[in-house]
Amino acid sequence: MASTWLTTWRLTLAFRSAGLFDKAPESLVRATLGAALLEAVCPYRAPTGDPPCGRCPMQLSCAWPVLFKPGVLHDGPSSPPPYSLAWYGPDTLAAGSRAYLDVTLVGAAQAHLPLTLDGLKQLWLQGIGRRDARARADVVDVVELPPPAPPVGLAGSITLALDTPLTLREWRDDRRVELSAFDAAAFARACRRRLESLGAPIDVPADDDLIAEAIRTRPTTRRAYSARQDRPLYARGLVGQVDLGGPIGPWMPALAALTRLGVGRMTTWGNGRISLWPRGEAPAPPGRSPHRRPERRR
Repeated sequence: MASTWLTTWRLTLAFRSAGLFDKAPESLVRATLGAALLEAVCPYRAPTGDPPCGRCPMQLSCAWPVLFKPGVLHDGPSSPPPYSLAWYGPDTLAAGSRAYLDVTLVGAAQAHLPLTLDGLKQLWLQGIGRRDARARADVVDVVELPPPAPPVGLAGSITLALDTPLTLREWRDDRRVELSAFDAAAFARACRRRLESLGAPIDVPADDDLIAEAIRTRPTTRRAYSARQDRPLYARGLVGQVDLGGPIGPWMPALAALTRLGVGRMTTWGNGRISLWPRGEAPAPPGRSPHRRPERRR
């Protein structure tokens, strides 16, 4: 039975040409899809800047504000975009190779699935990536993935894999700071904020119910692209593995949902992606990031 609040669709991409992603692929897809949807649906768009969604009589039925400006519809900027993207493939692609893109839609965004899928098919035909090495692909298959469910047999202890940079922020001394090390309580609070902000019908246990028994993480940097600012952004965060103990069972529905949604900052750009594994079976974290921030000249 399909989930009523979250659905995930996996696109299989067959590449027509070689390509190179010098920024996080999810951020390039996000930027290109936003521009394509805006051009397709908005009769009031200006040559530059965001459309006047707050004054538009069609705002409640329009795909663009639902996906990219939900704060306009909810009287505030705090509502996160109700979708996430996850790229499964290399940064350098050869002609004939295949990769996968998972698209998760939450709540009202699910009503705009046909337009979203059409926009994704068109943007891959046109190509994305570096201008001198744009990757063009055909979407050869689209399948709906089963609803997220807790893995069987992992009720006692699990390994949490941080697949892309996880950035946790906490208020310390009246200012928000990025944590340089994994903190189980901060991670639990980030999980709660993420699920509550998206209206997930999932109860998150108390912070101290989650125990990090072993932490094997390291800092890394991933470069993304901001269409609004028209420049690269560098997301710092942690990748690696954390062995979680304690009463894991009550946490499993929340953690399972977050394997589709991500945790922490810049989740719509593919950061904060997690996966769950039996203890000791998680794959090794990725090697040194190819997206390092350039050294500043002194």
